[in-house]
Amino acid sequence: MTGLLTKGRRGQIALAAAALVLAISAQAQVRTFDIPAGDLKSAIDAYIAQSGRQLIYRAADLTDRRSREIKGELDAERALANLLEGTQLKVRRDASGALVIFVGEAGSGDASATEPEKLQRVEITASALHLAERNRTGTRVDADPMELPMSVSTVSKELLAQQQALNLRDALVNVAGVQDLVGGGNFTMRGFLAGVMRNGDILSFAQRFDAPLITISRVEVVKGPEAIIAGVTSGYGGVVNLITKSPQREPVLESVATVGSRGYYELGVDAGFPVNEDKSLQVRLVASKQGARTTFSGYDGSNKEYVAPSLTWRNRSSGTEVTASYEYQKGRTAPSDILYTDQPQLGGGLKGVGLGGADTGEDSTQKVTSLSLNQRIFSGWELGLKFTRDERRSISRSADSSPSADLGFPFPNVVTFVSVFDEVVKANAAKVQLKGGFDTGPVSHSLLLAYDDHRLSTVSGVQFMSISATNLMTGVFTDLNPILGPDFGGVPGLREEDGTKPAEKGLLVMDHLTWGQWVALAGVRAMRYDPGNAAQSDLTTFKETLPSLGVLYRVTPSLSVYASASKGFTPNFRLRQFDGNPVAPEHATQAELGVKAVQVGGRMAFTAAVFDIKQQNVAVRDSAHPGSVCTGRNYCYVSVPGVRSQGAELEFSGEVMPGLTVRANYAYTDKQASTQGGTGLPYVRNTASLWGNYRFGGVMGAAWWLGAGLQYRGKVVSRAASSNPEWTRLDINGGYEAKSWSLVAGVKNAADKQLYPVLASPDFARLGQQREFYLTGRYNFR
Repeated sequence: MTGLLTKGRRGQIALAAAALVLAISAQAQVRTFDIPAGDLKSAIDAYIAQSGRQLIYRAADLTDRRSREIKGELDAERALANLLEGTQLKVRRDASGALVIFVGEAGSGDASATEPEKLQRVEITASALHLAERNRTGTRVDADPMELPMSVSTVSKELLAQQQALNLRDALVNVAGVQDLVGGGNFTMRGFLAGVMRNGDILSFAQRFDAPLITISRVEVVKGPEAIIAGVTSGYGGVVNLITKSPQREPVLESVATVGSRGYYELGVDAGFPVNEDKSLQVRLVASKQGARTTFSGYDGSNKEYVAPSLTWRNRSSGTEVTASYEYQKGRTAPSDILYTDQPQLGGGLKGVGLGGADTGEDSTQKVTSLSLNQRIFSGWELGLKFTRDERRSISRSADSSPSADLGFPFPNVVTFVSVFDEVVKANAAKVQLKGGFDTGPVSHSLLLAYDDHRLSTVSGVQFMSISATNLMTGVFTDLNPILGPDFGGVPGLREEDGTKPAEKGLLVMDHLTWGQWVALAGVRAMRYDPGNAAQSDLTTFKETLPSLGVLYRVTPSLSVYASASKGFTPNFRLRQFDGNPVAPEHATQAELGVKAVQVGGRMAFTAAVFDIKQQNVAVRDSAHPGSVCTGRNYCYVSVPGVRSQGAELEFSGEVMPGLTVRANYAYTDKQASTQGGTGLPYVRNTASLWGNYRFGGVMGAAWWLGAGLQYRGKVVSRAASSNPEWTRLDINGGYEAKSWSLVAGVKNAADKQLYPVLASPDFARLGQQREFYLTGRYNFR
């Protein structure tokens, strides 16, 4: 190719390249900075955003340090030096070219005067990266994600604000392979149910997380059987840990307002400040009110009131930290929009229909109280105590409808059973943990010893109220109480009550070992699970030991490869076979290989993983007795001797060019059963998502921006008679960001495609996100 260029042409290219290099160099050297004096961590984050550079540092090195004000047009290096002046922190460039902040000796004159101690744990920070935050979920202690031998992803509150996320479903589209199971907040990963945690406390399926996203600090997702960390109710797919906002040293005062389709509105405030002069006592309050006029199907819209005060007291000399928090939420949840069909495939322009009264839905009240104590007992060691009580009371009026040819009403007639369901759920979680570090020769240990006690109490009742039929074509309504009522014991029927008190206790030991560039994470959990159902005395108490081991090699500070293996367990609680016997418990093992990379000075992150999960005694619906009710109003189940799930996941995030950030992921999953009869949970082989955001005018100061997101979900692999087809969703957002305020406008499902969650029955399905418009304004008073 070079031989094809003339000498003059080569000279022109050289001159152009030189001019481009000089232009880029000049642009990189001088930037406009506007960073107020205050907390150094906040100032460093502002420097990263305004300079376009990336920094590596220990979070602990920035704690309780303050910076001076940086304002005006400055050389990027000079601005950073001024920012760190008086902090005893220095800067050097490591072998990979990244800038490293470290603690220098007092009085040293420049960055090269003192070499920092060996960096074993570093924090790579950039709000766009899925490896941007230190992760707590995989180890229960803060850890650099580059040193965790497992798949981890983080969704920041900044990304959620850009995308106008309204719920947890919106947040999790940013993570590879996470799918909405039924459209109501249950999720699957790697073809299995995923657990949901709030601040490290696992939520059972009787609990929910309905809190507004204004209270979320970030979302952490760890893939794989996390029973060793969270407990047996966490599922095999992985866990989602929602970390809520807590008191901090620096004041915060922010308000948010959103309006949207169907009369939607949300008003929220986040306020916090230190109470005393030394900032040892801090308070924070997050409050929100949400509502909507109606749903697409004509039901009364959902509404929610939320308030969450919290208080933290720290005594640095004694190493004591106490945090108390309370969450109160009251509101109504409207039913999902549902379509009905007799066709072999969902879709074809079918519309959602509401067949209950306008007030059909659920009214609930939830209170979450948490108290934690962390006490330094000696250098490098800390004792932690935590107690959380979650109480939820609900009453719902449901209209369960489906075509019922066997009752004499074939499609387009739909038979509706109206019932009233009430439930009281009380969950108590107590945790004691000891964590600290020590060395054995060249090996550094970060040890965690923990004891967990989870107790759940549920009391529920149901009463059938009426039976009717509706012709979807003509709208003709038929009262079936006189006709079918006697067959169902009379309508209205008597209230049936049920209750359980399952309990799980576990002892957890984890050791995070570092030896040069090698890292290992070894753990074991000895657990005891009691089904707690006196009405079913043949359900035994389970005792299991669940080991886990992961090994990671840090090839360079910006590249890690790892392998891990873990064991899982599911008690198949309350599931019965047709003959009345309980379904045997399920066991599983998982192996995973992966790679993590942070490149271009920390502005881009890439992760990839392949996994292999093997199960024994998988509980699936008994297709030979589809209409039978075995116990507790549940269907009958059988065990599939073996199920194997294999797949791969890819995630990328970062700044691909000045002003343009991208977050993309792809996941492939394949499940095979050893016998006919299905693989249990429906799953999707191929999923992907892409979010791109372009900031006009670069990364400095106030600017307009435009963002767009694509979500792809392949066809669902399921035994359902109606096929659940693939779909693609387009979201478009744009806005303006200034120093103290921002405005975001967006449309969800801009093409108005018909979307479905993973789980659908043979003749009806819940509808996913329909086309809606939203406008959000934020104002920061600080």
